[in-house]
Amino acid sequence: MREESPIKVGLLIVDDRPENLLSLEAILEAPDREIVRANSGNEALSLMLKHDFALVLLDVQMPGMDGFETAQLMRGLEKTRGVPIIFVSAINKEQTFVFRGYEAGAVDYLFKPIEPHILQGKVNVFLDLYRQREAKKQLLAELERSNQELQDFAHMTSHDLKAPLRSVRFSLQMLREDFEPVLNEEGVEYLDTMDRSVKRMQTLIDDLLDYAKAANSPTAFETLPLNRIIEDVLVDLHGQIQETGATVASDDLPNVRGDGTQLTRLFQNLIGNALKYRRPDEKPHITLKTEHCDDSRCTVVVTDNGMGFDNQHAERIFLPFQRLVPKGKLEGSGIGLAICKKIVNHHGGTINASGEIGIGATFRVTLRRHQ
Repeated sequence: MREESPIKVGLLIVDDRPENLLSLEAILEAPDREIVRANSGNEALSLMLKHDFALVLLDVQMPGMDGFETAQLMRGLEKTRGVPIIFVSAINKEQTFVFRGYEAGAVDYLFKPIEPHILQGKVNVFLDLYRQREAKKQLLAELERSNQELQDFAHMTSHDLKAPLRSVRFSLQMLREDFEPVLNEEGVEYLDTMDRSVKRMQTLIDDLLDYAKAANSPTAFETLPLNRIIEDVLVDLHGQIQETGATVASDDLPNVRGDGTQLTRLFQNLIGNALKYRRPDEKPHITLKTEHCDDSRCTVVVTDNGMGFDNQHAERIFLPFQRLVPKGKLEGSGIGLAICKKIVNHHGGTINASGEIGIGATFRVTLRRHQ
């Protein structure tokens, strides 16, 4: 089996003397490196704007633009400012010149004659760091692409499921209108069961669409009062609050940066969960308080007195389709908290949970106050 050739990493060496370039190239030449020469600062800058380099070895004393000036210009350009520079000099060993080199943006300063093993060791470190950064960038790009494909798949699948579901709902409606009057009690119960199943399926599809869309596109954030967000949520949940006899108490909450629709969905899910997972012998009591707030971030705590959960599942509950209550005991798709997590992540914040069975649950949401 033939071995793959190593991926070459660009290394730029800059010196006005050809013999010095040859000497450096002889020391540094290796199968995994593509060594490029430049005879002046201007040529080096031109090459760096056209190609990617992991490291630059830069002579200090050059006619025209010296190494210090070249380094300063590199630091002023977006494409080149992050490239490490090692200065190489045959003169000016005084500390003031070394300091000037670091001030110009160098990561190291070497004096000629150069010890080959020392130069190799230093270069290897920076090339390894470059490879690690590139591998991380590639991994993040692949992860983002996979995530996008997953979201697109969920969106497409959910849309494709809606058409047959509408047909089932229409057929069920026709069955009720035409045959319910002549059905016995068992037959009516079958229709009711089908109706509940269709509604559950509709909820699941809607939640899948919401999960696929949540934070899927760039959003123009604005400063929003959380008090108004909570007021809107309580209006939306008014029926459930009345039905369960719940009380919801809220502090004077801060303003945050975000998308109004997504933040409304976030707190609608959290308060809605508190209403759903209530204890049968206790009316729900839900509180929203500001735990911490400074110029950059605020933490809002949502607490309830419901069923609670085992704290060992505090991270698992934010995964899609994770339900801590047996199926059939309570309605739900198991996506609500996953949507919350996705929304908070999109806002550059954090969300975590803690709970105790039979006591209640607490959710801490930290959001930015500025972009």
